[in-house]
Amino acid sequence: MCRELPSVSWLVDYTHMIEISILAFMVSGAFLGFVYLDVIYQMVATVVVIKILFRKSVSEYVGQLEENASPAVLMPEEVATPA
Repeated sequence: MCRELPSVSWLVDYTHMIEISILAFMVSGAFLGFVYLDVIYQMVATVVVIKILFRKSVSEYVGQLEENASPAVLMPEEVATPA
């Protein structure tokens, strides 16, 4: 969905970086001890923050669409239909 909205296209790069980070953590986790256990929590927190930013951007985009659209387009059930 991020690719379709121009205002949040930058989130695509961040999600790819997080995917690679999690993959690298999983691979290196086989050789490391519990010292680096906090890193996964930081990655999960980053994912949560990105999700919040995405939802906020989408709600702003939808709000802009509703302001620019005509009422007939937004509420088709109220449009008079021939009987």
